[in-house]
Amino acid sequence: STTPLSNHPQPQPQPQPQPQPPSFTLTTTTLPPTQPTPYRRPRTLAGLALRSLLTLSSARLIRTLSFTLTVLPSQIPRCYPRRFPHPPPTDWPAWLKIGFLPNSRGGCNDLILSGHATVTSTLACALTSVAGNGTLSRAVWTLVAVDYAIEALEGLHYSVDMWLGCVVTCLLWVLTR
Repeated sequence: STTPLSNHPQPQPQPQPQPQPPSFTLTTTTLPPTQPTPYRRPRTLAGLALRSLLTLSSARLIRTLSFTLTVLPSQIPRCYPRRFPHPPPTDWPAWLKIGFLPNSRGGCNDLILSGHATVTSTLACALTSVAGNGTLSRAVWTLVAVDYAIEALEGLHYSVDMWLGCVVTCLLWVLTR
């Protein structure tokens, strides 16, 4: 008679798992909050300042181009007679000199992209990009909206002037990424 070599049962072969077709579900991994995500580089103050300056200078360039195309009349009554000599000088050098003199009260026209809107929107974009808190971002943009409403309601700017300044600056902020 034949005797088995051992009294232990022989291991049975395990069935091989069938390959699954590729799935189209998105899986994400979470990292501890102290580590930067693998998709973004850590922000630096110099990088934030450079992005802010690039956004602001691009907005100023667009503002200059829009100024050559469109000028809205001032909302301030009798602005020209109060701020500029009347009647205007007849010779060109004197007329140009008046245009280049600094005037703290501003000119008598309104630009389509407000300088106030470009600066405040750039600052709001910078604060929002570094804020890890949604409440702070909402507070900043609420203050910006209140500022724009006050500027428009007091007659210092047209509402379209402020709105376009904000939209164009925010789009430039995204493009300078």
